[in-house]
Amino acid sequence: MDIQKNLTLINVASSIRLEIVEAGYALVDRTWCHSSVCSPYSRLYYVTGGEGSLFIDGKEKLLTPGNAYLIPTGFLYDYRCRDSMEKLYFHVNVMLPNGFDLFYGLKDLSSIPMSPESFDQLKELFFAGDPESSIKLKGRLYEDTAAFAGKTGADAKIRQTYSRLLSQMFLLTQQPVSARNTVRSLAERLHVSESTLSKRFKQETGMTAGAYLEQVLMRKACQLLLATDYSLSRIAEELDFTDQFYFSRSFKHYTGVPPSVYRRTQKINEGISIIQE
Repeated sequence: MDIQKNLTLINVASSIRLEIVEAGYALVDRTWCHSSVCSPYSRLYYVTGGEGSLFIDGKEKLLTPGNAYLIPTGFLYDYRCRDSMEKLYFHVNVMLPNGFDLFYGLKDLSSIPMSPESFDQLKELFFAGDPESSIKLKGRLYEDTAAFAGKTGADAKIRQTYSRLLSQMFLLTQQPVSARNTVRSLAERLHVSESTLSKRFKQETGMTAGAYLEQVLMRKACQLLLATDYSLSRIAEELDFTDQFYFSRSFKHYTGVPPSVYRRTQKINEGISIIQE
């Protein structure tokens, strides 16, 4: 008997998690217009008709039929539609074991060509509504995110390896994401000194452990603000802040705006008309 194992396949498939935050099929018009958009998730746009525009550092980039587009997590841009645009869209997070999104930190819009047949298949799966089609659709999104990862170089993050100590820290940090997670508390749970954990983290990641914990916490806060209708007090409770006011101060210190303002300016409907079939 001859058995060949692919440990890379097992490790990668087990560690990458694709989360669909929101999805829809939308027809937008000139009211699809907003400035300084920055989302805690990536946006996948499958443009099927019309035309839209993204403005990045003052430069216009067109969204045209026959292409799928990736707008990466944490990316700042403006968008506009001069007439109309029809698109299938997905808001996704492609999570790595360290708690970061695969596409976080990318600095530009990316696109891949799509055939009309491919668009039709994706649309059919989206509107089918049954469990089998939903699984196939998610598989398709995995394929497309893999294509974007390869094109943008983000796939290098997948190959990143960490020591056992940091791997355990990443796990504790996310189960659950909490304001109570500090470098000291995590060091105690990992049975090492705070200085040892801080030094090791800096050596392996290039950033401080404190900055990492704050980033994970605030990204989770952004996700809750945009993906739910939870009150600020409930979000503060979900994230283990002592009270709503401490949460608001911490959020403003990190983002520059209060959470209520962030929610109001960033929670934007993808389109004026959702097409039902």
